[in-house]
Amino acid sequence: MGDITIGDLERMYSHSTVFYDDVLYYVERIRSHEEIVMVNLLTSKRRTVAFDMKRFVPPGAVGYVNQGGVATYVVRIPRRIYYVGLSDQNIQAKPVGRPLAPSFTGVYSRQFAYAVYDLYPTLEEAIYSLAVENHLSVAFNKQFAIDRDHNLYYRTKIVGKVVDNKCVFNKGKEFLSNLFRTEDVKNLRKA
Repeated sequence: MGDITIGDLERMYSHSTVFYDDVLYYVERIRSHEEIVMVNLLTSKRRTVAFDMKRFVPPGAVGYVNQGGVATYVVRIPRRIYYVGLSDQNIQAKPVGRPLAPSFTGVYSRQFAYAVYDLYPTLEEAIYSLAVENHLSVAFNKQFAIDRDHNLYYRTKIVGKVVDNKCVFNKGKEFLSNLFRTEDVKNLRKA
């Protein structure tokens, strides 16, 4: 493993999320090339592995993360420090619904993993969370969320409303319905 120094490994992977054998992990510590301690973000189980560049793969786009009763849109941003994975240093998080306090706790969470794996509630479940569980906003898709006022957000912009459990896009924004997942299509309504 003479190609990459321990210092380089720490700068590129430490405290970031990566896929290892198609499972999302948080790289907790790098002790040597043979001893990298990671935490599975879905099960919270620790695992120690040897470094193999082909098995450490960066996650793709994140999108919305439902955390702390707020949907937060998360994107990777360029930084002078290079991370292979996603870390709190190379992402930007924008909450929906004007929370009083920051709700996004970073990349080391099960909710972050759900977003990377594209696991979201249905629109009906999101509406329920707003009404009954007192959430400020809830994402039901990687790119779409709703708030308490039933405003429909695409990324961080209001693009319509949810009326009678159906998404109604503002004039000129109807094309965004093409971005819905197959299971979301039933929740569209013509304006």
